Amino acid sequence: MIQVDRIPIPKDSLLKLPKGERVCLLQLGHMANQVLMFEKLLIFATTLDSKNEVEQYTTGVQTQMLVRLAISAVFESLRVVERLFVASKIGDDYKDKLDKKGSDSLAYLKKLMGKSALLAAIRNNYGFHYPKADETEAA
Repeated sequence: MIQVDRIPIPKDSLLKLPKGERVCLLQLGHMANQVLMFEKLLIFATTLDSKNEVEQYTTGVQTQMLVRLAISAVFESLRVVERLFVASKIGDDYKDKLDKKGSDSLAYLKKLMGKSALLAAIRNNYGFHYPKADETEAA
């Protein structure tokens, strides 16, 4: 079960943040929501139990499509974290203020960034792009 914490931030307070911090906060929030949305969809898709063979097949195909989109969203999220936090002044300013769980999570994300070739290949070739004709024919 996911714990949801509500942190009210009035618009005027949000507008007082420097532009870079405000953009980082909003994009990281959007990124987290998008990845969690795909997680929910995948949980739903993988718990469907049909006795109909055609429905089982189509559900399997659609679940694979959702997995590719979810992987693509994770790859894009890694790029956002890298661009707006790791490789920016914001990251320099805030990384030492992270608690142990936050520091461990950031270290894990950095490790994933270094190994993201497979994620990039899935995103670039299957997630958000359609394969070329010869690739489709080969499949």
